Formats: sequence, C-alpha cells, structure tokens
Amino acid sequence: MKDSLTCGAQYLNGKFCDDHGLIRGMQEKHVIGHKGLRAALYYHWKFDTELFSTERDRVQLAAILLFLAYTGARPGAIVESACKGIRRTNAALRYRDVKLMLLRPPDGEPLLMMKVTILLDKGKRKRNEPCVHLAHHFISRPLT
Repeated sequence: MKDSLTCGAQYLNGKFCDDHGLIRGMQEKHVIGHKGLRAALYYHWKFDTELFSTERDRVQLAAILLFLAYTGARPGAIVESACKGIRRTNAALRYRDVKLMLLRPPDGEPLLMMKVTILLDKGKRKRNEPCVHLAHHFISRPLT
C-alpha cells in the first residue's frame, strides 16, 4: 500500500504536473492594495447598478470587501464557501466575531480598533483555531 501511495505521489508531482502545466509548491497570493480597494468601493457606491433585495445587502458587500482587505482572508473565511462538504452550512462571519473598540489614551489621539475573529480559515475549520486580526485607525479630530 505504501509503495502505491509513493508511486501515485511521484506521478502527481512529476508527469501529471508537467502534462497539465501545473505549478508545484505554494504560491504567494497578494491581497488588494489601498488603491484597488478604493477603486472597488468607489465603483460599488457610485456606479454599481446591481439590484439588491435590500440596501442592507449593499452595505454588507462593502463590509465584506473591507474585511477581506484588512485581514487578507480568503472570501470563504468571511462567507460560506462553495467547497464540497462546506456548501450549504450557512457558516459565515457573525456580528459577535467583530468587536469595535475606541481607545482614548490620556495624552494622545483616540484610536479606533476593530478585532475580527475568523473561525472559517482554510485548514482551520475543523481544528477550532480562530485567527484574530486587529485593524486600527488614528482619529485626527475630536470625538464628541
């Protein structure tokens, strides 16, 4: 049995990859930059003519774009994935997974923090290893 597994792995990593033009190993996948995110959000709010069942859906799509950009997460970590075995589970990021915090240091600018706990990262769904991301923004004007 072990010999057949080794032989199969050698075939997949060798001839099969060569015949089908596949790349061996892992590839770095870049996330969207600030200019691309700005362009996507600008188009979404100003020019998009897509009809949504409710305007809340339009707001949620913009929030998903921001979450993906801030966390570098895969779309399947934010909303239900189309992968076999995960499809139709209704698993998604929930309101309880996002915490907004306003830190007011005594001698500095207020700091708005967002803590996002992602439980649906690829390879971590079944192990219950949440991935926590922190995003922050300094507020340059006084809050009232």
